[in-house]
Amino acid sequence: MPKFPSGEWIKEFCKLVNENKAYEEAAKNWEGDFLFIVTPDEGLDKEYVFYVDL
Repeated sequence: MPKFPSGEWIKEFCKLVNENKAYEEAAKNWEGDFLFIVTPDEGLDKEYVFYVDL
């Protein structure tokens, strides 16, 4: 798994969600968006924002 947070990580996250059969079944009648806001701490130097359209 690529290092979080990175563009490679979010691409891998999307790939794994799209390949997940349990998610496919659970979400077949649902649509939604998520905005993830990761705030800095001792391991991160800045805020990261990810938008996911499911």
